Amino acid sequence: MVLAIVSTGGGSRIGLVDADAAVRVGANGKDLVKQVAVGAGPARAVAGGGAVWTSNTVDGTVSRIDTRTGNVQTIAVGNSPAGLAFGNGQLWVADAEGRNLSQVDPRTGKIVRAIGVGNGPSGVAFGFGAVWVTNSVDGTLVRVDPVAGVVRKKISVGAGPGAVAAGAGGVWVALPAAGSVVRVEPDSGDVVDIVTVGNDPVALAAGAKGVWVANAQDGTVTRIAPESDAKLWSMPVGAAPSGLAVDGDNVWVAVAGSGELVRLDGDGHVLRTIEVGNAPAATAVTPDGVWVTTLASAGTHRGGTLRLETSELSECRCIDPAVAWEAAEWQLLNLIYDGLVAYRRVGGSGGSTLVGDLARMVPRATPDGRNYVFRLRAGVRYSDGTRVRATDVRRSMERLYAVNENRPPPFYGSIVGAAACARAPARCDLSRGIVADDAAGTVAFHLTTPDPEFLYKLALPFAFVVPGASPMAVARSRRPLAGTGPYRIDGFVPARELRLVRNSRFRVFAPAARPDGFPDRIVARLSDGIGDQIRAVVSGRADVAGGFSAPTSGPFLVDAANLGQLRVAPFGSTEFFFLNTHVPPFDDLRVRRAVNLAVDRSRLATLSRGPQAARPTCQILPPGFPGYRPYCPYTLNPSAAGTWTAPDVGRALRLVAGSGTQGMRVTVWSDGDRRRIAGYFASVLRALGYRAEVRVVDQKVYYDTIGDSRRRAQAGPNAWIRDYTSAGNFIVQLFSCSSFVPGNAALTV
Repeated sequence: MVLAIVSTGGGSRIGLVDADAAVRVGANGKDLVKQVAVGAGPARAVAGGGAVWTSNTVDGTVSRIDTRTGNVQTIAVGNSPAGLAFGNGQLWVADAEGRNLSQVDPRTGKIVRAIGVGNGPSGVAFGFGAVWVTNSVDGTLVRVDPVAGVVRKKISVGAGPGAVAAGAGGVWVALPAAGSVVRVEPDSGDVVDIVTVGNDPVALAAGAKGVWVANAQDGTVTRIAPESDAKLWSMPVGAAPSGLAVDGDNVWVAVAGSGELVRLDGDGHVLRTIEVGNAPAATAVTPDGVWVTTLASAGTHRGGTLRLETSELSECRCIDPAVAWEAAEWQLLNLIYDGLVAYRRVGGSGGSTLVGDLARMVPRATPDGRNYVFRLRAGVRYSDGTRVRATDVRRSMERLYAVNENRPPPFYGSIVGAAACARAPARCDLSRGIVADDAAGTVAFHLTTPDPEFLYKLALPFAFVVPGASPMAVARSRRPLAGTGPYRIDGFVPARELRLVRNSRFRVFAPAARPDGFPDRIVARLSDGIGDQIRAVVSGRADVAGGFSAPTSGPFLVDAANLGQLRVAPFGSTEFFFLNTHVPPFDDLRVRRAVNLAVDRSRLATLSRGPQAARPTCQILPPGFPGYRPYCPYTLNPSAAGTWTAPDVGRALRLVAGSGTQGMRVTVWSDGDRRRIAGYFASVLRALGYRAEVRVVDQKVYYDTIGDSRRRAQAGPNAWIRDYTSAGNFIVQLFSCSSFVPGNAALTV
């Protein structure tokens, strides 16, 4: 589809650039001369095939700008296009939410094929006869054969790889959380060096005279000498540089924070600064000149009141990160409080990467995996004006046990002294497990046993840091705890409303983890259900509905006229039916396999969330999650693709017949919200020869009911939402022996 051109004409100088546009720098190297509108959110750009290509992260498209005519073609490529590269006469696009690298024919604009590369594809580069893709979730770099369309090599490079560049004698991979760049030998795939550059390297460019790195948090560009893998210099360029492109001996830098395009020479001298207006995102060099893409600047969003409708405010009728057990509550508390580390605040797979928050960087564990040392950022203050101190971290963790006397979170038991705190919360002392030095600004964690997921657990709200003088009791509405985030609590009415206003003492101290907020006020109101939330937004009484798993089918169908207001994003959750392996007939493996084969998973996805928000799967890990691989033996005609296609009822009936369990009674438990799903499941069981019925209980007691082994509940719908981005968060909690306590009223996790 060809779109209309938004342009000021041939070579005439223009003023400030609109958002969601691409603009060319004139031949004089200092004026912006042509602007064209592209898709929404053009975060990456590349040149090739007589065009400039942009990946538009908001609307899931790629835009092709003909550099000769200025015509723009828009190509739908998926929900979340990320890195781009042009090579071997083809465009290569990473799908950040999927597991694919898309090959696009530049002549037709059609996707030729999708190549599975791993979880969280992010950066893409072409060089040395191959396409190189980083997988931010898997921590890998893969080499793709551009002719055969297959992965030839998978290389472990470190946690959370992002940008990648091929040239200057190697393949270079940015590790934002580690503040470093990895050099990979392209033929062998060996990691030959690691170069420390700056905080949060987000963009790379390789040229004949070096490798340039944009460090977003430091506001610098670093040059690496390829012959020695040594850092030559780091040059300040402005707040939050986001894109780089090499033009001969010079490099162009898109500086999002200052709204400028900066030109450097090979020695790091600033040759030119061009004001762009909106936030420059990416640059690309063509024979006709340099192009830069723009996003909306933060200032265009700032101010006003955001009205939020939610179905969850607080389980305890309090407002306290130490007792935050509700998912929607986490989202609000994340605006008020900080931990030592946090997830990078970006969309797509990049949001699964840990970065330093109150801590300067994400530390590495000691070789034995039992010790971590964090260095705090200097000068960070709480909303009450007091400074953040190292001892606050220890006191916050001790407070966590004190206020959760009967239900301590299960995440921190490996800290030295935590077991004693769980037994005697009122006398909790973690001074041996958390050694805090206020003068040095360091916090050392000592563990009794290695915990590879420990850093992820420190990013949870339970580990948010509050002032050391905070009372060792649950914070109620009258005395909320001070925090370090961009907002503070202005009012809280339990089960009704939470009001947030700007924290006047907040200053951006960690851009990747803690950017400033847009609205001046946020008002979150409790609704009875997702239907009320949707109606509030549609009628204009609210700006956003906060249901993280809002159904798009069923009794609260989003009207077709309002589909443009619907935003769907992966949440890292899996819905499933539990089958009690201790109770007939599901204590027989043949029966469990039969049920898996007989269920129509597409039907379940439609009943559950609808095709826009749910997809069929045969495993517990969500697609794109660490460790996920397409695999499905429970389908008609299983294939190497690992996808579910259709039920195999014939095979299921044969398995049930062999088990001799036909005719048994089966009770399918359900809460009120999922009775339709339970009803379908019961119909599948009846088709297999069982006498199945549905028993509905109140949602408030559903999980206690099915979790009590004394009730011998046979089957029912369930779900697991990830606490943090690790496969262990699913496997350990759902399948380990420690998660089951006989005779207990609920799961222990």
